[in-house]
Amino acid sequence: MDILATSKQSLSRILFVSRDPIAHQHGGSTTYALNLLAALKALGAQVTLLVTLAQSRSPRPFFRIKTPFPAGIKVQVPGYLRIGTLYLRVWAPRAWARLLLRAAARKSALEPLAAFATRIFGDSICGYAWDLTPPTAGERVRLRKSLEQLQPTTVLANYAYWGDALCDLPTAPSAHRRAKRVILMHDLLAARVRSFEVQGRELDCPYIDDVTEFRWLNGADTLLVAQAREAEAIAPFVQGQVLVLPVTMTPHTPEPNPEPGLCLFVGSRIAPNESALVWLLDEVWPLVRASVPQARVEIVGAIAQLVPHPAPAGVSALGLVASVEEPYRRASVCLIPLLIGSGIKIKLLEALSYGKATVTTPVGVQGLEDVAKGVVEVASDPQSFAAAIVKLLTDPVARRQLEQRAHALAQQHFDPGRQLDAAFLDAIL
Repeated sequence: MDILATSKQSLSRILFVSRDPIAHQHGGSTTYALNLLAALKALGAQVTLLVTLAQSRSPRPFFRIKTPFPAGIKVQVPGYLRIGTLYLRVWAPRAWARLLLRAAARKSALEPLAAFATRIFGDSICGYAWDLTPPTAGERVRLRKSLEQLQPTTVLANYAYWGDALCDLPTAPSAHRRAKRVILMHDLLAARVRSFEVQGRELDCPYIDDVTEFRWLNGADTLLVAQAREAEAIAPFVQGQVLVLPVTMTPHTPEPNPEPGLCLFVGSRIAPNESALVWLLDEVWPLVRASVPQARVEIVGAIAQLVPHPAPAGVSALGLVASVEEPYRRASVCLIPLLIGSGIKIKLLEALSYGKATVTTPVGVQGLEDVAKGVVEVASDPQSFAAAIVKLLTDPVARRQLEQRAHALAQQHFDPGRQLDAAFLDAIL
């Protein structure tokens, strides 16, 4: 890298604005964002994370940072009192009302109280699991204040709904120029909505159509997408450039002696993972156990809360763990049984980065169909999904072949040390 490029990176000041506090790595979207932050810091940029949760329609009365942020990143969480890794809002009626709405979605006995909270606060709180609503006036004010204080060279927004706010960003007073505006998309939100509708599932976010989403996306100079197919799909409808975000995950040498018969399913508690767990336990797992009676599966992450009590034979609900490294190391086969969703699946990338033999669905391999061909087993119905699991649990040679291919793919496509695309560096630094 030449001196000019290195100097440019050291002068880059990036303001990463996010409604979500990115408090853990148990979900794909948070892992995706944390990996990007780590990559930017490694490039020498000055990075500040602004969390607008308190000013949003989905405030929380408290949350805890469960995963350390990459070293050197400054974190601003206005409206919260920090006590170690715990963040609190001392007086927050809206936050408690929103918590009540979310609890009522899971416990019907709370619905009368939730209805009362809705009458009081109306549209100022969002009861969906995913608050994909445009920034509030308070969030816009907070973003402008941080812009004035930090005078960043780039404003990087987490999710498309920030697009309207990016359009209004003023010129930096000292430099007489406007900061670069970049949106980290994660996936096409309108496509995600359609996938829920096709499956007859209740939406876990507000309804979003293509027209609205493209209007948001046109608020940015650059859009970072998860996969090439999404880039091709949206490029004709937006004004800015569309780039595929380089995925960075440290490749791990495959464990030579994983536990025989042990499978692993990692996931946060979101609708796609909920339907995946039900499908796995009700339709797939009995078929696996019928062929391999000693087979076991560990469920890691918040999705484990939905494992029945008592759990089906061979099923262990580990829940949230301090680190996913140990479960990945021990597992012989990773399972990604997704039936709905859109965008690239971080858990598939994570499994590949650990060099694991993996069984997934066509939904689970979206965005990696070409590079993952022959690297993962893909099955769309319970019988073929179970058969693929059984094959890998009973055929060590076939399992090791997939492990070697997964490790090679991770080294080639995910290694943080590889040369990043010049267009990406120019757009964001």
